[in-house]
Amino acid sequence: MRQHIAILAASLAMLLASAPAPALLDLTEAQQTLLDKASGLLDRLETNLNLAISTVPAGTDKPTGSKARLAKMRLDQAKASIPPAEEALKGLPADDSSVQSAQARLDSAKAKAQAFDDRLAGKGAAPKADPKPAPDGSPDTATEPAETKPASETVRLDYKQVDLVKGARFNLNQVDGYNKALYELMNQIQGVENKDTVDHRKLIQALETISEAKRKAGFAADALAPLPANGEGVAEQATRLEAARASTAAAEQYLTPIHTRLQQVINPANYPNYRADLERIRGLSQMFGNLAVFQYDRPLAAETFKQGPAAKEEIIRIAQTYQFLMIQQTHEGKQIEGAGNSMFGSYKDFFAAAEQEKATLPDQIRSDLSAANAQADQAVAEKKPLYFSGGIPQRIGWADDKFTLYQALDPEGAPALGKEIEQFKANINERQKALTDLIIEQNKLPQDKYAGADKKALAKRAVDTWLEIQPKAKVLKVVMPIESWKRSTKWTYSNGTWYFSDTSKLQVKVIVKHDNKLAVIRPINLWIDHTTGDALSATSFYTLEDELQPSNFLLLKNAK
Repeated sequence: MRQHIAILAASLAMLLASAPAPALLDLTEAQQTLLDKASGLLDRLETNLNLAISTVPAGTDKPTGSKARLAKMRLDQAKASIPPAEEALKGLPADDSSVQSAQARLDSAKAKAQAFDDRLAGKGAAPKADPKPAPDGSPDTATEPAETKPASETVRLDYKQVDLVKGARFNLNQVDGYNKALYELMNQIQGVENKDTVDHRKLIQALETISEAKRKAGFAADALAPLPANGEGVAEQATRLEAARASTAAAEQYLTPIHTRLQQVINPANYPNYRADLERIRGLSQMFGNLAVFQYDRPLAAETFKQGPAAKEEIIRIAQTYQFLMIQQTHEGKQIEGAGNSMFGSYKDFFAAAEQEKATLPDQIRSDLSAANAQADQAVAEKKPLYFSGGIPQRIGWADDKFTLYQALDPEGAPALGKEIEQFKANINERQKALTDLIIEQNKLPQDKYAGADKKALAKRAVDTWLEIQPKAKVLKVVMPIESWKRSTKWTYSNGTWYFSDTSKLQVKVIVKHDNKLAVIRPINLWIDHTTGDALSATSFYTLEDELQPSNFLLLKNAK
């Protein structure tokens, strides 16, 4: 495969390489490799040898001129495979049936090649018989063949006929050039183990060359047709025409099936999941390329990290599925290659950043807890209850988000740190109790920042959601502290399938009467699912059984 396909390279190369053919039981892996090599060489030898022999049909005289040169060239190409085939078979066990079969093929091809070589050299013709002496010792003139004349003498051509011969020769020169190029391509292709990796453009060009060779041969045939068969130079060009057409036909017979196969390989219709796979790999590339999540959305970073093994398998699957489109550099292949390279780079960068975060997260978490602890000490000492509804829960929230990420990155080290966090929260809650009344007294109604045209409808949806949980609740007010929806897209792998989610979130605070003195803030999360026609849903952050903190309460007079 081409080196520029980075998605198939580096650490994934071994996973994407085609599995080797299983070795026979009585051959080692190395021996099987040699046998496979010999078999490939024998295939090439037999193909080229048959092409050479087809140049001169059986039963014809010793070829001469251009036909002889073409036959010799093809024979030499065939014989070039004999030495390496012999070398490959030399070190293999002769008693193995598969080795014996390969050796028999080689011996047969060598004999066939030698016989054809002898034929081209004029060897093996029966010698003329010596004249039998007459009884008196004089030559037997009765048995000596009489001098014969050719059936027809070579005739001279007029100048118009000479021009036709020249035209035929010119066109056949071009056909010979086309055939030479075709056979060079055939020899290249024969050395390629997987024909699906052959550049399909070369096959398209080859078939165009074949068409042109046929056209030029037709011109030559048209030029020779009106000429006398015994005209000067006519027979030679007619012989060339026959050999050239046979050569073109052999090339067409070999190359056409490969071209047909390659057209199937690159046909987009044979990749029905291509568009969905391309969209997924692009989406994963964006998801893993978002390194900022390690700072602003650590829970999302944790979710992304957990998708790592499945994402790696997806890279491999995409590379395996579309490797020939990429090798062939079709439009679709270039698209999937670009997306795959981007995904591969994003994947590596994401996990490098994750490794760095893993090393520093415990200290970051302890720093947040330490800052929250200092604020708690100050809040208790100086009677500053708002610290427990502002800075302290904010710091603890930061620590929780970071711990969520740390649990994903270091599942072995996380439990010990988790115990520290829980002990710290228990300590904070104990200190908070001393200031509970002051905290509630100073809690303020959250700001109402959302100004969308759908604000009224969203508020009703949030209220209805809480009333499903507490039907008799008295709703005092609804506020939306966030100015706009927060949108998030991600891919999640579950039970063998990738799922795409594209959602927006907005939190609404429903203020509900608690008793004659207090109100309770009930957060409701609203969701828009952009993959299902922007369907709206709502979920409550709390249930009636959840323990509430002082920061959840307001004095009724502050809930207006």
